[in-house]
Amino acid sequence: MRKIDPPKPAKPILPGLTSEQVNYLINYVNSLRDRAIIYLFADSGMRLSKLANIRACDIDWGDCAITIWGKGNKQRKAPFATGSAELPSKLISQKGIWKNIWNMKLHNIQDRLIKLAKVVRLPW
Repeated sequence: MRKIDPPKPAKPILPGLTSEQVNYLINYVNSLRDRAIIYLFADSGMRLSKLANIRACDIDWGDCAITIWGKGNKQRKAPFATGSAELPSKLISQKGIWKNIWNMKLHNIQDRLIKLAKVVRLPW
């Protein structure tokens, strides 16, 4: 029995947001940066760790896609809608270019999203 691994508990799938909830969040926040984060997060479907590391040079404005690096140093494109491009573009033109376009670390973005979800009473 000592050599047998215990069963792994099931990982529940977190509920997704409807388009109405995403639009509500975007209209609720005042910050251009927060709006751009929510827009791209919902629109591109990328993980938070990838979103947090987007650099201006990773964004292909013509194809509306962001180059992200996955496991094994593999590159892929995360597409986003043309409407989502407006906010990051404004953010970069107003604030300049940093290491990442948000000038925030992953845990700062995560904290902001969690606080926002609690304020607007989202189901996570």
